[in-house]
Amino acid sequence: MYHPIFFSLYNLAHQSAAFDAMVIFTAVWLGNILICIAVLFLLFHHHRDIEPHTVRSMKQKFKEIIRVFSTAFIAWLVGIALKYLIASPRPFALYSSVQPLFSIIDPYGFPSWHATFFSALAVAMYMNHKRIGIVFIVCAL
Repeated sequence: MYHPIFFSLYNLAHQSAAFDAMVIFTAVWLGNILICIAVLFLLFHHHRDIEPHTVRSMKQKFKEIIRVFSTAFIAWLVGIALKYLIASPRPFALYSSVQPLFSIIDPYGFPSWHATFFSALAVAMYMNHKRIGIVFIVCAL
């Protein structure tokens, strides 16, 4: 079912070096950047009702970081389990004409653990902080 969707997107690959570089950056580096942004935001954001730099504020920040990232981690574990239960091969394993933009070790493509993790991270950020959560949802998409 997802093969027509894949091929409609794959037709954009290998057409422009700039577009390919953007796709590679998004796949390889954007996730790490989003994780850093989430941690920094959660560490340095001050709640209106709690005075900054107190033991209470640090406890709340720690709990919030644990809550947000444990949600994403659990989703990541579920995504990995589903990936190996479904065992859907990547398109380049099915079609010899498909040339990936970068090397991929994982033999299965669906569901994407990246998408699962970052969708859960985005929703958790949204549930805690609406404005930045919207940014994370856009990045996850």
